[in-house]
This record gives sequence, C-alpha cells and structure tokens, in this order.
Amino acid sequence: MKTKLFIVLSLIGLVACSPNDPNKNGSNTQRDSKLNIIYKGESSYIDWYFSGKESFISSISRKYPEDTIGHQYDRVLRAEDNAITLKDNSQLQIHDDYQLKNDGKSTELQLTRSWRLTNEEQNSPLQIRSKAMSSGDYHTSSFTYSIQSATPISIIRPVIDNCNPLPLCYYDNFIIEWNGDANNQNGIVVITEWNGVTISQPPHDISVANVDIIEDNGLAVLNTDLFKDMPDEALVNLWLIRGNLIDIDEGNLTLKDLLNFYPKEIEELLTDNPELILQLQPFMFGSGAISSLSFFLVKKL
Repeated sequence: MKTKLFIVLSLIGLVACSPNDPNKNGSNTQRDSKLNIIYKGESSYIDWYFSGKESFISSISRKYPEDTIGHQYDRVLRAEDNAITLKDNSQLQIHDDYQLKNDGKSTELQLTRSWRLTNEEQNSPLQIRSKAMSSGDYHTSSFTYSIQSATPISIIRPVIDNCNPLPLCYYDNFIIEWNGDANNQNGIVVITEWNGVTISQPPHDISVANVDIIEDNGLAVLNTDLFKDMPDEALVNLWLIRGNLIDIDEGNLTLKDLLNFYPKEIEELLTDNPELILQLQPFMFGSGAISSLSFFLVKKL
C-alpha cells in the first residue's frame, strides 16, 4: 500500500457535486463552458484524477459566511458493479458495499467486496442485490482502512461575514489567507468559477472555471490567470481544497494476469487468497476539506 498526501479535488466529481454547488440552478440549458488549468507542474492530484480509479471520499465542506462550521458529506466515484469476461466467456462479477466514518480526527473506510463467477451472457444485468446476496453464491471479504482526516480550511482573508457577504475584490495582487497545513506537501487547489452573473449586466450563458495549485502555507497572492475570461463586476465563486488519500494498489496480480487463468483456477486462487480481489479493482479512499466564498470581481478601477 502506498500512502501519499493528495489534493482531494475533482472539479466534476467533488466540487460540482458538493451540497454547495453553485452550478445547480435547475436549468437544462446547454452552456458554453471553459476550463483552464493554470498549474503546469507534476501533481499527485492530477495523477489520481486521470487514473480513473474507484474512490471513496469523506469531506468537510464550509461555505462562507453562512456555514463556517461546515458539514460532512461522502462522495463515491466510479463504484459501479464490474464484470470481467474470462477465457470461456464466463464472467467474474465484482460488487462493493461500503461505509465511511469521519470523527474529525480520523476517517475510516469499511469495504466489503463480493465476487462470483457466472456463465451469464456478457451484456446481462448484474443481479447482485436481488439474487446473489441471498443465494449464497457470492464470496465476500471485508477490509478496513483508516487515515488522518484532512484539516478543515478556515478562510481568514478576504474577510467574509454577514455584514459583508459579497465583497468587492480587485483581481491584481489578490491576497488569500487561510490556516496553513505544513504536513500537506502537495498544496492547496484553488478554483475560481464564474457562471455568467454580473452586478449590472444581463446574465451570460457561460460557465468558466480556472484551476491552480499553491503551497499550503496559509498565505498567497493569487495568479491573475485565475480570473481569465471573467469580466469586471463578475460574481465569482472561489474554492480552496486540501485532503488525504490512500491508494490501495498493492500486489502484482493484474487483469492481464487474470485472463491467463481458467475460471476454476481463478476461483481457487481468490478463495484461498481473498485479498487478491482488491488487486483486480484498485481503489482510493480519502478525507477532504473544502471551503468556498463568493465575491464581485473588480478589474477596472
């Protein structure tokens, strides 16, 4: 098992699906969307995001100024039932049940992975919940993992409170201050998002998101490219994200190796070595911290 300090962010999977998502406006209108990733270096977050692995993440989300205490929500990505076609066109079917617990200090994942070999047609639906669990033809194994919970992010500057919920912020020399975490060597993800709203103009049918990664030292001057394609007086949502993530990918058994075995051999191998089922469908689980605020952007003085 390789344990790393990750930036737990997926612009689509985490921020856009969080309870505070500013994009959820109930409209089905197709918008012109722009995404600009400013950070050009290597990033463990980027490696994770493009790996496409199954992920289980428990996060603390704060929205300034109305929710500075924050609340927990769980996000699971790519956890659909999986079927692997073997030599004789039989299938190895895999299903996951899980429970996430976060007490503020540690985050725990309890994962139960179930599998069976079947001769059903490749495109037939998986009958995991309605049939298999009660029939006893599934093999199940449970695994527990624990990591340190990500430190919640407190935004210190700009000052956002009930008397000043939407401040005017100049785009150049924009200073952001928060409670830094010296243990987070991979930094903080910063996202700025504009959904077409301005102070005085009619709404634009557009969504713009710019993404950067900065050191988690508690103070930074934001790159002006974070406000690219956003006009003067734009209503901007700003997000800060940090997190821990464990990559469960130990072992040498791969899908390619599996396809060299006959189903009976696979059944004996997995029955005698239950942990090998993890290697056939690697996953990640983590703890994240997300804080956000909104402001009116000033580009013209």
